[in-house]
Amino acid sequence: MDTIGILGAGSMGSGIAQVAASVGHKVVICDNLTIALSKSGKSIQGTLKSLVEKGKMTDSNAYEMFSRIKFSDHMSDFRDCSMVIEAIVEDIEPKQIAFKSMEAIVSENTILASNTSSLSISAMGAQLKHPERIVGIHFFNPAPLMRLVEK
Repeated sequence: MDTIGILGAGSMGSGIAQVAASVGHKVVICDNLTIALSKSGKSIQGTLKSLVEKGKMTDSNAYEMFSRIKFSDHMSDFRDCSMVIEAIVEDIEPKQIAFKSMEAIVSENTILASNTSSLSISAMGAQLKHPERIVGIHFFNPAPLMRLVEK
């Protein structure tokens, strides 16, 4: 089972984490704001509770899925991820800084992805040692409910 890293515990990051965990991946969701991580956990738990109440998932399945998600305020926890998806503020500079930081932590085989829908992927990866491994994907909001992903 591959581990997927998510950078950013906001609405999109939390939704993407839930999608990845729902298909069996271990997930590390990272944010430097512990309050965002707490809110993310509560949001995902609320969504799972709603799915259980609607009969779309059992309590056991919800527990199992949530247990695959690790909440962290340290990017170093991305070390063993096969893919890391960035879902932070829609501004090129913070994204460039984040990717440069991630590249120093993850293996050379780790795929780096951005959830951007409007910024240049090439510009985000221009300063990386291995810019060829950065890709753009775009989950629609809310990620757990929308079946569409652009790539």
